[in-house]
Amino acid sequence: MLAVLGMLAGAKVDRETMRQTLKKVLTDWNWADTWGWDYPMTAMTAARLGETEAAIDALLMETPKNHYLPNGHCYQRPDLPLYLPANGGLLYAVALMANGWKDAPKTAAPGFPANGKWIVRSDGFNPAIFRGI
Repeated sequence: MLAVLGMLAGAKVDRETMRQTLKKVLTDWNWADTWGWDYPMTAMTAARLGETEAAIDALLMETPKNHYLPNGHCYQRPDLPLYLPANGGLLYAVALMANGWKDAPKTAAPGFPANGKWIVRSDGFNPAIFRGI
């Protein structure tokens, strides 16, 4: 429900409806039962909506499924000790937040809070651009 504006550009998405969906997800999801890629997906959606504090909170959420082991794997459950979509999602979310996306605010690191607590530098990334939805 968040991917259409998180991973995709969401050209036809009603932003206020998505903002309400994001709020509902943040308050009502059972985060202990989610998958590792849900955190970066939530962060990307929040960033595109200008909810940059929520984007950071999603990436740093303290839950068992949002922890990376020293080898880089993201634990999901005993029979699935590594989960690589979480790794890729995290990397993509940080790149999107640092370098922007089509129609992003024309500011440095538009997906990060502009509260003076973040100093973000990136080099060589292109803004995230998706075709479609």
